[in-house]
Amino acid sequence: NRFDEIVDYNPFSLDQIKQITKMQLDRVVQRQAKKGYYANVSEAVAEWIAEKAYDPEYNAREVQRTIRRQLTEPVAELIMDKDIRPFERKEIIGFIDDGRLQFKIGKLPKGSKLPNLDQLLE
Repeated sequence: NRFDEIVDYNPFSLDQIKQITKMQLDRVVQRQAKKGYYANVSEAVAEWIAEKAYDPEYNAREVQRTIRRQLTEPVAELIMDKDIRPFERKEIIGFIDDGRLQFKIGKLPKGSKLPNLDQLLE
């Protein structure tokens, strides 16, 4: 329980946090798609989450927490409240309204193909 060395680090910039947030959101969307739930996360939503998560003291650690608090937990509640079944032709759409992240349920656009499991596992 002793320190062997001190490691200095430079905090991430907001632009770097935005890139990390987009990568993490892509993972969340892919994970949900494998379960049969389709999400549409816009650039505005990704930037909003990144700005909420930005804290130079904690670096990128807040990104996952913010995604969980602001996106995955509310979406899980929405799925349960609206009784959305896996692989229904419905899409969960996130958008910013009055400075808050909101969600609505939409139908997948006509002609859009539902990905099959093989495509998602590639």
